[in-house]
Amino acid sequence: MDKRIKYSLKQKQAVVKAVISGVESCNSAARRIGTDPTTVKRWVNLYNYQGIDGLKPRNSIYNGKFKIEVIRYMLKNQLSLTKTAALFGISHDQIIPLWLSTSVKKDEKLVALQREIEYLCAENAFLKKLDALIQKERLAQAQGKRPRPSRS
Repeated sequence: MDKRIKYSLKQKQAVVKAVISGVESCNSAARRIGTDPTTVKRWVNLYNYQGIDGLKPRNSIYNGKFKIEVIRYMLKNQLSLTKTAALFGISHDQIIPLWLSTSVKKDEKLVALQREIEYLCAENAFLKKLDALIQKERLAQAQGKRPRPSRS
């Protein structure tokens, strides 16, 4: 069972309006409703960037292209996780570092694979040259000639 407390749109909106109007701080509003101050700050940011739509529940399934776009935008513009999440309508900002670490791991794997391909290509080229030299030597022996020393 999900232990997180779910808040209605009206509850979120009331808390956000109290914080924005200066009636309450994020900390006092969080204590009053029994949540974490970062949750209230996230709601305020979502409301500031997207209005009431930012507080509405949404489907939290994001495709790979969207994740990459979010990470690039955040890094390029040096935004915080909270601001980035609010700007893109992401329900929880702590999912972005997960996307970033997954992206970095994939990049590291790609670099390792590229290095392996380069090594295998060089090894393949070496073996082809070696095979050509062996064939040349066999041909020379078959014709009864002494093979000429190779320059390569």
